[in-house]
Amino acid sequence: MKPWKVAALSALMLMCIMTWPFVRPLIQSEPAVTATAMGGDFVLTRQDNREVALSSLVGQGAWLTFMHAGCGNPCEAELSHLASQSDAPIVVVSLDPSDTPEAMSQWLGQRPQLVGLTGSAEDIKSIAARYRLPVEFADGTPSYPLRWYQLGARAELIKLWPAGLVLD
Repeated sequence: MKPWKVAALSALMLMCIMTWPFVRPLIQSEPAVTATAMGGDFVLTRQDNREVALSSLVGQGAWLTFMHAGCGNPCEAELSHLASQSDAPIVVVSLDPSDTPEAMSQWLGQRPQLVGLTGSAEDIKSIAARYRLPVEFADGTPSYPLRWYQLGARAELIKLWPAGLVLD
């Protein structure tokens, strides 16, 4: 074999050996890192004290948001604003575990479009994390951005909207 061919083959083998750690993850059958989908179904206690799954509330679609009974006027304004633009159910998950179903019922009133859900602190934190809602508890009061999650018929996340959304 000619010396230049030996040198070329040696260089090719050296290149393969050096790049193998970088190429190997790309050709593996399963990805090395998987992304977790945002959102998903969950079960919490409804304002009428019944356990209910989110998927059973959405029908042909719904809106999901995270608030709490002590939020006051900003939350009430957001709820009224969206209710005036859409007939879809509005599911409100309380971020304050001290909000009982009775407190949720009193806060949301007899508006059939609004469904209030509450649960344990662990459940609420887990659900908020799955929906990637940054929540901080300062002096026991939750602090968070107001957001709207537009859900499809199977409770899948369609779109994330900021507070004050305007539907076309």
